[in-house]
Order: sequence, then C-alpha cells, then structure tokens
Amino acid sequence: MPVIMKELNGRWRGVVKIKSKIVKTRMFGKGPVKGEEWMRARQWEIEQRKAILEQSATTSRPLLSPLEWGLLYVNDAKSRCSPKTFEEKRSVMLRFLDYAREVPFEGYNPNLAREYLQRQNDARSGYAANKDRKTLMHAWAWGQTFLAERGFPERGNPFAAVKRYPEERKERYIPPESDFWQAFHASHGQDRVMLLAFLHLGARKGEVFRLKWADVDLESGKIRLKTQKTRGKGWREDWLPMTRELREALLSWEAERPYKTEWVFSQLDDSPSPNHRPGEAFISRQHFLARLCARAGVRKFDFHAIRHLAAVILFKAGYTVGFIQKVLRHKHPSTTEEYLRSFGIDLEELREGMGIFDGRGAAGDVDPVQKMNPRGGNLRGSGYSTGIQARLN
Repeated sequence: MPVIMKELNGRWRGVVKIKSKIVKTRMFGKGPVKGEEWMRARQWEIEQRKAILEQSATTSRPLLSPLEWGLLYVNDAKSRCSPKTFEEKRSVMLRFLDYAREVPFEGYNPNLAREYLQRQNDARSGYAANKDRKTLMHAWAWGQTFLAERGFPERGNPFAAVKRYPEERKERYIPPESDFWQAFHASHGQDRVMLLAFLHLGARKGEVFRLKWADVDLESGKIRLKTQKTRGKGWREDWLPMTRELREALLSWEAERPYKTEWVFSQLDDSPSPNHRPGEAFISRQHFLARLCARAGVRKFDFHAIRHLAAVILFKAGYTVGFIQKVLRHKHPSTTEEYLRSFGIDLEELREGMGIFDGRGAAGDVDPVQKMNPRGGNLRGSGYSTGIQARLN
C-alpha cells in the first residue's frame, strides 16, 4: 500500500514488495487517502508487482532437485549407451534415489554415499557396490558439467570419496564341449539352429536375437552381426562366413519357420506368459538354457559361456589369439586372452612350459653352482661360492 511521507510534505510513496522485500519505489503527489494521487500510487504498485512476477516466471527456473538430476542423466545415457548399459545405469539411479528420497542436495555428502554403498556391499556384493559407485561418480560429474546453470552442487564428488570395496568375483562357468553337445542334442527346431549359431559364430546374445533375414546371405554363405558395444558410435556391423552346417541349418529353418517375419529367430506359440509375442524377436529367453541343461542332465551354462567355448575350441585347434580376436570381434587382444584364461588355458600353457624343469638332473651329478661357474668361484669370491654349496648340499 502507498506510504505517506510526512518529511516530504505529505507526498505518497508507492512501494512494491516481493516476499517481504522492497524491490521498487516511486514518489507521487500530495492528497488525501484514496484521493487521486493515492490511487495513482496504488495502481502503480499493482502493475509493477504483476510485471515483476511475470518476468520472474519466464526468466527464472526452479532449483534442480535430485530426482530431476537422475532423470536427466538417465535420459542422456539412453541416447548414448547400449541398451544393456543404459538399463544398468537406470537401475543404479532408481536404487539410489529411492534410498535418498527425502534428502535434498544439501545432504549429499561422503557419509550419505558411504552409507548407501555399504548397504549395497552388505546386501549384494563388493562388486555390485563398486559398479554403483562408478555410475554415481559419473552421474555427479555429468551434473556438474551440464547442470551448473540449474544450481547443481559445485562441491567435490561425494561418491569418489568412498574407497572401492574388496571384490570376490565368481569365475564364469564355461562348459566342456561335450556338455554343450548334450544340450544341443536335447533341443530341436529353432532352438537347435540358434545354439548352432551361437557356437559357430562366437556371437553375443543380442547379436543372435536381433538377426534379420536381411543379414543372412545364404547364397554367398555369409552373415552380418550387429552390436552396439561402443558408446556414442552407433551400431557396428561385421560380416562373417557361415560354416557349412550353419548354412544348411538356416536353409532348413527358413523353409520350416511358422512365422514368416523379418526375424531369423522369433517367439513361438510355446509360452503362457502374458508378455509373449509370437512372431516377434526375443528379448532375453531368461529360463531357456536352464531348462535345456536340466533336460540334458548337464550343469547350467548361459549364452555368453557358449561364446567363451567357441574361443576355447579355436585355440585348442591351433588358431592364434589374433585369429580368435577377429572371430569374436574384440577391439583388444587382451579381451580375447581373458576369455581363454577363464577356461584355465593359461594354466595349461604354464604347466606344459614349466615341465622343462622335470628330469634335468638325470644327466649327471654336476653341482649346480659349479655348472654355472666351472672355475669354482664368482664375482664375490670362492668363499661365498663355498657357502652357497654348503647350503645346497
């Protein structure tokens, strides 16, 4: 409301307040309450307050909330990451935001991060806690880079302050080749062709599930596999030659398949699940191999284990790591070596190589020190050599 200024001979002063703070004032003429000058001052107050509030609504944005940070980060990851990586990041953000649902950004500190990650370590594993830590560290750094204008905290990364947890990773189980073939012979129809494709191509699960007939050149005997392993670089396509057996199996399946869709492998009328869509591509086939292994009477293995098995078969047949790397389409040979190491091949090589030490003393009783230094001494003198001999005898 206008204020009368007695020290200025009774002139009226218009005052605009926003949240109890004076943001604008203006002087008007003299006159009685609700007179002409008072009305002018009052009208000016109303118009100015309205204009300031409207301008504030269009130019300012509300402060960022933790939930909005999480949603923005996940949306960015969706456009940049492979579907599997995106789902992992999404799960981490949902899990953390559910844990810290009542905590504003002011409460995001190393203690909160430690409490959450410790809970993951206790309930799941150190490996799971470290994966969550890595995602949350990246999400925080992403927020500081892209959400600074929205008021994202400028302080240090609270998740980086928590040290990694000890990990006890379980080695991936790679079945003996005989177990794979037992499971293979316990299958039939589309399932048998799919298993053959996994082994003969050393393919990833997603690569086989998204195979289309446009990717299969039966005449030339080659097949195209697509993967989105590299973040932000789109799909990678690789043509591989088909084996004779795989080509024959695909020729038969193309003629026999009940659904003539674009997908090489599709869902059939064999599941009561409400999410089952006959004729559409597979997404996971979560329980298929478990049931098949149980039917065949072998230890359960997964689709990715077949990819490891393909590497082992090639290596044992005498092919180099470089050749196997091309088949599996690994970017680095160290990844291929890790596949082989998971089957214990490095231990076999070490055992074979270290066998050279067996029987080396059978040729005679030559003293090992004398054999190294026939003159009976070394750089430290004969007394030192004699001391070694005494300890070895």
